[in-house]
Amino acid sequence: MGDKIGFFQHVEARLENWAKWWVRANDGGLGWSPNQTDTLLHRLMKQASGGYAHRDSYAEMSEEARDAVEVESLLLEMEKIEEMRRNAAVVRVRFAGTGTIEEKAIELGISRQRFHERLMQGSIWIASAMRHDFKNRT
Repeated sequence: MGDKIGFFQHVEARLENWAKWWVRANDGGLGWSPNQTDTLLHRLMKQASGGYAHRDSYAEMSEEARDAVEVESLLLEMEKIEEMRRNAAVVRVRFAGTGTIEEKAIELGISRQRFHERLMQGSIWIASAMRHDFKNRT
């Protein structure tokens, strides 16, 4: 039982790390934007390279950045699944949004209870994908 709790705490920490990365990336800061088209760093790299901006290789990224990119890719994958799209939106708003849970639920047009249900479903989906990926690496 302790291993499961520890794993879910690990997943929550990864989601918190992703949220910090996401906010930095989408506030005009130096973080990597998911679409790579409008960050200051992207514009500087594009200018310095004569019009072509490349992303650092995955291997050269910090572990925190790689973890954040992995979480983002899982969220994007979740959004492609019709039944999971709303759960992904709740996960994004919960971790990267501002305001109280009630305000976040209202923003999404759902009740607080439904917000928590979708958050749990989305978090379990992400945890399952992370566990599956982890098992395949070992």
